[in-house]
Amino acid sequence: MNIPTLKHITCDNGERAVLLADQSGIPLYYPNLFITTQVRAASMALGTIKMSLIALQVLERWQSEYRVDLVKRFQSSKFLTGYELDSLRDFCKKRISPVQVGDDQSQILPFGKVQDFVSRNTQYQRMSVTAQYLDFLAVTLHNKQLDQELKGSVDSMVNTFKKRRPRQQSRYKVEQLDSALSETTLERLHQITREFDPENPFAPNVRFRNVLIIELFASLGLRKGELANIRLDDINFQSNTLRVKRRPDEMTDTRKHQPVVKTAERTLPISSHLSLCIQEYQIRQRRKMVAAKKHGYLFVSHKGSTEGLPLSISSIDYIFKQLKVAVDDRTLSPHKLRHQWNYEFSLSLDLSKQKLSEAQEEQMRSYLMGWNPTSGMASTYNRRHIVEKAHQSIEKHQERLAKMKRRSDG
Repeated sequence: MNIPTLKHITCDNGERAVLLADQSGIPLYYPNLFITTQVRAASMALGTIKMSLIALQVLERWQSEYRVDLVKRFQSSKFLTGYELDSLRDFCKKRISPVQVGDDQSQILPFGKVQDFVSRNTQYQRMSVTAQYLDFLAVTLHNKQLDQELKGSVDSMVNTFKKRRPRQQSRYKVEQLDSALSETTLERLHQITREFDPENPFAPNVRFRNVLIIELFASLGLRKGELANIRLDDINFQSNTLRVKRRPDEMTDTRKHQPVVKTAERTLPISSHLSLCIQEYQIRQRRKMVAAKKHGYLFVSHKGSTEGLPLSISSIDYIFKQLKVAVDDRTLSPHKLRHQWNYEFSLSLDLSKQKLSEAQEEQMRSYLMGWNPTSGMASTYNRRHIVEKAHQSIEKHQERLAKMKRRSDG
C-alpha cells in the first residue's frame, strides 16, 4: 500500500516548502501542482499549505485502499459516484498521527483505531480542500477540451461532495472550556521548576535552560515559534527589553522546520531577574558550545550531534511532555501558559490604581500579544476573567434581590 509522506525542503534562498511524495521520496505531480498553483500562489502561510497537503494525503490513502485511480478515471470522463463520495467523506473523518521513521523527519501518516475521529471542523476543512482539488484535477486533465456537458458533470460531483460536509461546530453554541491553568497545576509547576528542586523532571545539564524557557513563556505569553526564534541581538540588557522579530525564510536558520513568529513584531519589557538569568545561561552554558558560536539563536540543544545547534520546536514539545507527567496535567502546554498570562494580566489591571477603558485595555493586550487590535483575539484570551467578572456581577445582583425580599417579608 502506498503511504504518501510530507517532505520538507529548504530552498537556497532560505524559503521553506512542503511537498507530497511517495514512499520512495518522489513528489506526486498533480497534488503538488495543485498546491503550487492554487494554494501557494494565494500567498497562504506554510501551516495552511501543510494542512492542505494533509487533506491530499488522506485522498491518496483513500485511492490506495479503494483502488481508485482519479487520474485515469477523470481522463476517461468517469467521475466519482454517490457511494464513492460517501466513502471518501467517511475516510476524511479518520484521525491520523505522525510517525517518525529512522532518521527521516518527514511525516508518514497511518490511520489509527477505527473509533478515532477528527473534529467536524477538521473534517470540513479536509473535504473543502479535497473538493477544490477534484475540480482542479478534472479541469486540468481535460485542459481546453472540457465542454459544457463535461463541466456540468464535474460541477455536479464537486457540489455533491461539498453538500456532504458536516456542519461546523459553532463556538457560540457550546460554552468554551477554561483555557488557563488550574491553581493546583500552577502551584505544582512553580514548585518543580526550581532548578534544584528534588522533583524537577529534567536532567541536570538542561535544568537551568528549561527553567528559563518556562519562565519566559509564563512571563511574556510567547508562542513556541517566538521563543525558539529569539536571538541574542534581540535582547537589550541595558533597557531590559526583548524584541519579538519576524524572520520568515531565514537563510542562516539551519532547522528543517523553521520556527516562525506568526503575529506582529513587538518589544517587550523583561524583569531584571529574567535579564540576569538570560545572561547567566549565555555565560554558564551556551558560550561553552562550539556550534553555538556559529549562529545567534539564544536557546540551543545540549546533547549529542546537535549540541550547540538552535533548539527545535520538537525539543520544546519534549520539555512540556516531561512537565505534563510531573505536574499530572496532560493539558499543560506553552499555549496554556499564554492563556494564563492573559488571565494574570487582567488581574493586574484590576489591582492597578490607574483605571483603563475597555478599549485601552484591549489595545494594550493586543500589542503585548502581537495581535491586530481589531482581530477580537483579546476577548477570546480574556474569557476566564470575563466569566469571573460576570459571575461576581450576578452574585451581587442576587444579593440585592435577597435583601429586597427580606425587607418586604419583614
